[in-house]
Amino acid sequence: MSLSIKETGGASGPERSAAVPGIVTLARWRVRQTWRLLLITSVVAALIVICTVALSVMIRVVSRPSIGQTLRLNAD
Repeated sequence: MSLSIKETGGASGPERSAAVPGIVTLARWRVRQTWRLLLITSVVAALIVICTVALSVMIRVVSRPSIGQTLRLNAD
């Protein structure tokens, strides 16, 4: 007993390619090829953002006169 496309709910051939645009298929294929590079790039970008934020907070704390004086060693 064979099932038709209507009974299985699946499409194949030209019907399937019409359902998914070619650009989506190519984009998925490209992501599958380069997912490691994307992961490494995003990790490096996140690290740069975190370090920049931490550095700016440190500069802000040291540049404030009241906190800067408290953090500095007194010669007395």
